Amino acid sequence: MLIERLHAVAAPAKEFKVLCGVYFLMQDKEVVYVGQSVSIMYRVIQHITQKTKRFNRWCYIEVPKAKLDEVERIYITLLRPHFNNAGKPVLL
Repeated sequence: MLIERLHAVAAPAKEFKVLCGVYFLMQDKEVVYVGQSVSIMYRVIQHITQKTKRFNRWCYIEVPKAKLDEVERIYITLLRPHFNNAGKPVLL
């Protein structure tokens, strides 16, 4: 009976997937850092454990590996996050 309940609870859970893309570290509603990774979850966990950037939430967009540099650069230039180059513009 308990096993059946546990299976019922776990049934809607999604399988873990390695995500490649650009991620955004946020403090409340402000994007404070834009980064890229071929394993976003692993990279965000590193940020959490290193505690070098203050943020309380994060989000991401999936991006093909070949486009990571280009997409990251666009978002850094548009958003000018505090922890990316101390807010200096990045040339496209």
